[in-house]
Amino acid sequence: MIAIFISLAALSLPYLDVAKGRENETRLHETLNDVRNAMDLYVKSRNNFAPKYPISIASLLSPIPTALLASGGDPGPFLYEIPRNPLASGSQSYFWDLRSASGGWILGVNDPNYIAASGIFDIRVPDIPPRQAIDQTRYSNW
Repeated sequence: MIAIFISLAALSLPYLDVAKGRENETRLHETLNDVRNAMDLYVKSRNNFAPKYPISIASLLSPIPTALLASGGDPGPFLYEIPRNPLASGSQSYFWDLRSASGGWILGVNDPNYIAASGIFDIRVPDIPPRQAIDQTRYSNW
């Protein structure tokens, strides 16, 4: 009887790994959507003075100063905590690639206070292991 339970437990371990991977991927999708929506709201609420995009991820946690707020714009804050990368752990928890408003990717930023002079236009997962999702798409393409 005990051997049957041990065999069943051993067979279920791969399914638990897949379930944990799917949970992390769901959290990653949610985190990316939350940050991108926050950036969109920030841009819509800003007046046209440069930089129009948030200069750091951390800047989405503070209201837009009145002098920079568009007429009728939402002052924010647009996020309530620094987004963590659910695929990373420990000191890598805030590890992201940031796309500057000038077009290039700033690779492997692990500091939510990192300032991009032209502003931050997008965020993605760095192209480090694990590179592929369960569905075989690259995380960096999400």
